[in-house]
Amino acid sequence: MTFQAHPLPSPEQRFDRTAGDIQSTSATALQLGAQYGTPPTPRTYAVWYAYALQNPSELTAEIDRINTTGSGVDPYVIEHLYSEYLERDDKDGGRADIGHCLSSQLSNISRMVDEFADQAEKYTSDIAQIRDRDVSSFPPDQITRLLLDLMAQNRRMVSITDGLRQNLESSKKEVEILSIRLHEAERASEYDALTGILNRRGFDHKIAKMFDDAKKNKAALSLVLCDIDHFKRINDRHGHSAGDHILRSFASILTASTEELGIVARYGGEEFAILLPESNAFSAHNLAVKIRSRISATNFILGQRRVRVDDLTASFGVASLSSSDSIHSLIENADQHLYKAKNSGRNTVKTSGI
Repeated sequence: MTFQAHPLPSPEQRFDRTAGDIQSTSATALQLGAQYGTPPTPRTYAVWYAYALQNPSELTAEIDRINTTGSGVDPYVIEHLYSEYLERDDKDGGRADIGHCLSSQLSNISRMVDEFADQAEKYTSDIAQIRDRDVSSFPPDQITRLLLDLMAQNRRMVSITDGLRQNLESSKKEVEILSIRLHEAERASEYDALTGILNRRGFDHKIAKMFDDAKKNKAALSLVLCDIDHFKRINDRHGHSAGDHILRSFASILTASTEELGIVARYGGEEFAILLPESNAFSAHNLAVKIRSRISATNFILGQRRVRVDDLTASFGVASLSSSDSIHSLIENADQHLYKAKNSGRNTVKTSGI
C-alpha cells in the first residue's frame, strides 16, 4: 500500500457553522454584555462571545459558578476571565485585533445613537414649544412661517433618521463580518496548522465536553494515544520537511480510519490522540489494532522526491473511562499504556483492562 498526504481541510470544512449561527452568537454576546452592564471593550466582547459559544468550557463553567454565588460579572471579573481562559490562547493577538475593531464599531454605534437621541430631544422640545403657543391671534403670515419652520424641522429629522439608518446598517454589516472573523480565529486556534486536525487546545476542549457528557449519561468513552516509533530517525535521515510529510500522512490515516467513530487530535510532536465516545475498551482496542496494522503496511512517500519509508510503525496506549476517573486520570492511564507499548518493543497496542 502506498500513501500520500491528503490536502488539509478547507476553511469551509473547518468552520462549518453558518453565518446565521455566528450572527446569532454575536447578538447573544452583545445582549449578555448589556444585561450585565459590562463596558463594550474588546475583552468584554471576547468573553461574552466565548460564553455564548460555550467554548472554552472552563470559562463557561466559571461564569455559571459566579452567577450562582450572586456576586455578578463586573469589569474586574471580565479582565480575570479573559486573562485566565482566553489570553493564554491568543499569543499572536489575532482575536484581540478583531476585538479592537469590534469595540470601535460598537463605540461608533453608541455615538450615533446618542447623537440621534440629542437631536430627537431637541426636535421634541421645539415641537412642544410650537404646540404650546396660542396661535389664534397670529396673523396668517406668522402662522405660515410657523408651519414652514415645522415642516423644515420635520424634513431635518427625516434626513437625520435616514442617515442613522444607513450608518447603522453599514455598522451592522461590519460587526457581522468581524464576528465571523472572530469565530474563525477562535476555531483556527484549535487546529494544527501542519496536519489540519485538532491541536492540543482543541483536544482539551473536546475531551472536557465528552467527559462531561459521558459522566452525565453514564456512557462509554475511550482514549487512544499513539506515537510514531523512531520519528527522530526520519528527521535525521531525510530532514524536517520529510518529517512534516509523515506527520500529515499519519494524521490522514488516523482520520480516515476513525471516520465518524471519534475525533483525532495532534497531542504534541509525533504523538496523536483519538477520542472515542460510545466506545468501550474492547472496541477502542480493536480500532487501535486495525490502525497499527494499516500504518505498518503502508509505504509512505515523502513529497516530490519519491523517497519511500516502508518501515514506519506506531505504538498505541488505550484507556476507557471508569466511574472513578477524572480527565487527568483517563489521560494518564492511556499514557501509561502507551509507555508500556514503547517498552514492549514498539509497534504494538497496550490497553487498560485487556
